[in-house]
Amino acid sequence: RRGIVAVFSDFFDDSEAIVEGLRRLVHGGHEPILFQVVDPLELTFAIERLVRLDGLEASGTRKIDPKAIRAAYLQEIQAHNRTLARHASSLGIDFVQLDTSQAVDALLSTYLARRSLRARGGRR
Repeated sequence: RRGIVAVFSDFFDDSEAIVEGLRRLVHGGHEPILFQVVDPLELTFAIERLVRLDGLEASGTRKIDPKAIRAAYLQEIQAHNRTLARHASSLGIDFVQLDTSQAVDALLSTYLARRSLRARGGRR
C-alpha cells in the first residue's frame, strides 16, 4: 500500500545511501517525510573541555579537543544537512529538523499546521 512514511533519524550516515532509499520510496508511490532528530550540541559543538567520544558500532573511543575540530565539524555537519535538504526538496520530500531541547509535540504541531496551510495553497 502507498502512504506517508515518517522517518525519524539523525541521518548521520552516507547521504547517497539515504537519498537512494528515499528515491525508492517515492518511486513506490510513498510520501516520505524526514524528521532529523538532533541535540543542540550536535549543531553547535559548544564543548569547551577535552571530551571522550564513544563511537557507535564498535568504532572505538577517542579523546578529543573540541576546540581543535569545532570549525571543521560544523562545516561538515552543515554541508551534510544542506545536501540532504537539497535532495529531499528535489524529490518533493519535507525535511524537518527536530531539536531535542524542545517539546516534540509542539514541533510536530507546528510542522503539521504549516503542512496543512501549504496543502490549502498558503505559504510555508
